[in-house]
Amino acid sequence: IVFSFLLVWFYCTLTIRESILMMNGSKIDSWWRIHHFLSTVANAVLVLWSSTDSYQHFRQQNYYFNIYVSMVQVLLYYYQRGL
Repeated sequence: IVFSFLLVWFYCTLTIRESILMMNGSKIDSWWRIHHFLSTVANAVLVLWSSTDSYQHFRQQNYYFNIYVSMVQVLLYYYQRGL
């Protein structure tokens, strides 16, 4: 639950930051903002989902997927920092 809550916070701050950047003239693709908004909503559902059998079955797969996405984001960070 803590990991999902941190993902909600992370994607929420990204969505807010990208909205501010777009207001200041940045050319962020709309699909990217929609992705972050949907990720915020999906992880918020996981935080609020009660601990049922379906949640226990889904949680493990979702956890591995989020770890994978987090590693990809770290690699992207180092790549962009190098540019």
